[in-house]
Amino acid sequence: KLKNHPMASASFHDFTEGNSFALALRRDGKTLGGVTAQLIDLGNDPLSQHVKQSYKRIYGGNSVDVVAAAHPAMEAISGRIVYQGELFIHESLRGLGSVSALTMYLHHSWSFQRWRAKRVYGFIREADVLRGKAAQYGFLNAYPGAIKWRSIPQGRVEGEYMVTITEKEFLQ
Repeated sequence: KLKNHPMASASFHDFTEGNSFALALRRDGKTLGGVTAQLIDLGNDPLSQHVKQSYKRIYGGNSVDVVAAAHPAMEAISGRIVYQGELFIHESLRGLGSVSALTMYLHHSWSFQRWRAKRVYGFIREADVLRGKAAQYGFLNAYPGAIKWRSIPQGRVEGEYMVTITEKEFLQ
C-alpha cells in the first residue's frame, strides 16, 4: 500500500466536516490506528460510473481511463453511500482482531448514524478477504474482481474485492 494513499488525499478530494471524518486510536499521544470515511451522494448514478470517473482523475491524470470494467454489483449501488478509506492499525496491535473489529464497528456505526447512508463500501485485497478480514471488519458482502484495470496503478492490485454492508444489515 502507498504510505499516503490517494483515496484519502486532499489533493484529489474535497474533504469537509460535512462529508468526511477520521477515527484515530491514540494512547499516550501516539497514534495506534485509524480509519477514514467519506460520504458520497451518487443520486441516481451508479457507483461504477463514480469509480471510473474518480479513478481517471486520481490515477489517470484526468485524461486516461484506467478502469477497463467495474464489478456488475456496482451498477446497482447508488444514493448516499460511504467510502471506507484506509484502515491503519499499528503493527503491535495487528494480531488483535478485536482492535480492528471495534474500529470498524465504530466507523460503520458513525457512518450510518451521522449520514443516514444506505451502505458503506471499500476495497480489500484478495489475500486479506481469504484470511477473513472482510468479515472481521464487519462487511457482509464481498465481490471479487471489483475492478479490472487497463494498467494497474501504483499501490493497487488486480484482484481486489469490493466489500459492503448496508444500513439494514448493520442494524440487524
